[in-house]
Amino acid sequence: MFTDAGVSGGRPFAERPAGSALLTQVYIGTVIHVIVAKLDRLSRSTIDGLSTLEILRDAGVSVSAIDMDIYTSTPMGEMALTIALSFATLERKVIKERTHKGLMGATEQGRWPGGMHPIGWVTDENKRLVLDTEGAATASRIFNLIADGHGPKPVANILNAEGVPTSTRNGKWPHGSVQKVVRRKAYTTGLIPKKLRQDKRDV
Repeated sequence: MFTDAGVSGGRPFAERPAGSALLTQVYIGTVIHVIVAKLDRLSRSTIDGLSTLEILRDAGVSVSAIDMDIYTSTPMGEMALTIALSFATLERKVIKERTHKGLMGATEQGRWPGGMHPIGWVTDENKRLVLDTEGAATASRIFNLIADGHGPKPVANILNAEGVPTSTRNGKWPHGSVQKVVRRKAYTTGLIPKKLRQDKRDV
């Protein structure tokens, strides 16, 4: 039995630990049939799913998906699995699009959609972002140091030397936290309402 607990089915099958291990056994010739509990555990991408099926088919290995009652040992079964993969991919894209629209709708109303808010902001009782002057100054300091050519580790050392507060348990800035601030898409992708982002630039 091969399990990929905690590994997203969105990753290419061959790049997942259990997927790679399974394919190794397929190449050795010890596998004749693959059973997946759910089709999306095989793949959530039509292209990757079909590529995996081709590898298995060429090796003489059939596939069955318990949740879809599909068995690829017959041409009709293989066609049914191909169609199911296509619909699974479409469903995933539709859900992703709806989720994105929901997030953008919340932010247009000035509400933070959830999760850890960016440094420089706090949320009030209505989940609306409120500018945090101290945090905004820290974020600006980080971006300015990066712009001046400092790497994440030197920036972390500077922040620690200056005693800049952080939420880590030991009260110290690790360079990974600096990288997360710099890479945070919320600063540039619209997840911070435009009105508030203008305030951020003025800090």
